[in-house]
Amino acid sequence: IKCPMWITFFSKLRIAEDSSIKTMCTDGKSILYNPSFVIKLGEAKTAFVLVHEILHNVNCHFARQDDRNAIVYIDDEPTSLWNIACDYAINPMIKEMIEDHKMDKTSIDVPEKILLDDKYKDMSAVHIYEELLKELKDKQQKNQNQQQNQQMRKIEVGDKVKIKATGELGRVTKINP
Repeated sequence: IKCPMWITFFSKLRIAEDSSIKTMCTDGKSILYNPSFVIKLGEAKTAFVLVHEILHNVNCHFARQDDRNAIVYIDDEPTSLWNIACDYAINPMIKEMIEDHKMDKTSIDVPEKILLDDKYKDMSAVHIYEELLKELKDKQQKNQNQQQNQQMRKIEVGDKVKIKATGELGRVTKINP
């Protein structure tokens, strides 16, 4: 009622119950929801999630994904990094809309455990995706380096070693502390 523009977007989408999904999602044509998720959320938080799903469509996230198809695992579930980036782009917008319109928490409220971080405020989903991908690659590289360091063992005098420069085998005669 306080933001009638959402009705226009909402009315263009088919709404359907789907118990096979955990929460709520959209495919660009429909919004699918798990009824037990919606009941547990309550009316005000469900309103937030509905606006969230509408914004995926308004922002044409499906058309803009291109080859952004990295998958990450959250709680052992495969999750699209693109979708995470889109969520980080959308959620601050909704939070700001709630604050700007001074909406009370009985009409729309921010759910717990959503992807909401002020560092992504006013950033596009594409930019957020690139940031998340860079962080992911940096973390993977750090993990690889740690694994390599763990695989290295302490060298002692008398150990057989391969001389990197020549490829010859030799023995350690002295260790420079």
